[in-house]
Amino acid sequence: MSAILRLPESTAKDVSLVYQFVKAQNVAKVESATELSLEVSGDVVEGAVTIAKYFAAKNQPELLGSSKTEQVEVEEWLSWVIALKALEKKQVVATLKKLDAHLSTRTFVALNRLTIADLLIFANVHKFSKEIKVTTMPNVLRWFDLIQNVAVKNNNIKDFDLIEINLKDVPEPVFAAPVAKKDKKAAAAGDKAAKSDEKAPKADAKAAKADEKAPKAEEKG
Repeated sequence: MSAILRLPESTAKDVSLVYQFVKAQNVAKVESATELSLEVSGDVVEGAVTIAKYFAAKNQPELLGSSKTEQVEVEEWLSWVIALKALEKKQVVATLKKLDAHLSTRTFVALNRLTIADLLIFANVHKFSKEIKVTTMPNVLRWFDLIQNVAVKNNNIKDFDLIEINLKDVPEPVFAAPVAKKDKKAAAAGDKAAKSDEKAPKADAKAAKADEKAPKAEEKG
């Protein structure tokens, strides 16, 4: 083991959560420090999100997305995490209200399963849990309870106090209904009808010409 995670106890709980969740003890040993950093074979890696991604890539790469498309979506939310970490309390609450709207149709933040984005966002909003009310952010509350059970409680992680949450009045996410595929036979029938409609004006024009000739025939008679 050549990696060393230098971990401040109070300011890098998001990295600690990912480290423990992916069981990265085989990847790096932990040392207490005043500043967060990861030393790998003499090279120093900095930044909470970058370090967390390193551990996920080593032990649970699926947390970063299994395809290019998924990875792009997860990365977008990791950028959101970086911005979130720089916000003050009032700004965080306002941002969480936007997240609430996003979660109204989703179970997890990025994909249809747990990702590193869920872990990092949870770790960074945990200290604001008292601000997450069922009346103002019911979807964030539902998501928060899910992550604290799946990630924290089930893995016996002690860095985060479990918050007692009553989900009785919390709505379930409303998933968008899939768009039904058009029946091939119905589509073919529709195309045939459309072609018939296109021929109709030509038939009408022919009938009109016949009507124009009729008066001349009457005059001749």
